[in-house]
Amino acid sequence: MSRDDRQLALSELLAHCEATVRRYRHAADILAGKDGEAVLRRFAIERESLTQRLRYQVRQLGGLPDTVDAECDTFQILDERVMARLAARGASALLRSRIDDEQRVMALTNAALTGLLPESVRHILEAAREDVRRTIDLLAQESDRAAQRN
Repeated sequence: MSRDDRQLALSELLAHCEATVRRYRHAADILAGKDGEAVLRRFAIERESLTQRLRYQVRQLGGLPDTVDAECDTFQILDERVMARLAARGASALLRSRIDDEQRVMALTNAALTGLLPESVRHILEAAREDVRRTIDLLAQESDRAAQRN
């Protein structure tokens, strides 16, 4: 993986992580006062921490972080709001959508790890991969609990 490929892989991961932070916050806002809100807010904070570390590493490699397609992200958030309000199991559906986001973070992390990276970047990505696994498991548990309550 060339330097440009590394920058591209990390930038794509960074852009998706930034989007997941916004989606976690919006989902938590939708669930305000309901089961799942606290978990989503916690994951937003954790993902923001990863985002900041990735942004720094992208710049260290000489790249400029990509930005998220704001229109696409906004439409996804609006779609989730409508689905959550209409669905009998809105909380569970929102939590499952976050699992999809986490699976995308995992795929992008794995793709970035295939290249030659500085040890500091590799360490961040390996830790992120473990966090994503844990997050997916916790979201699935929370989603199942939310579905049983409805």
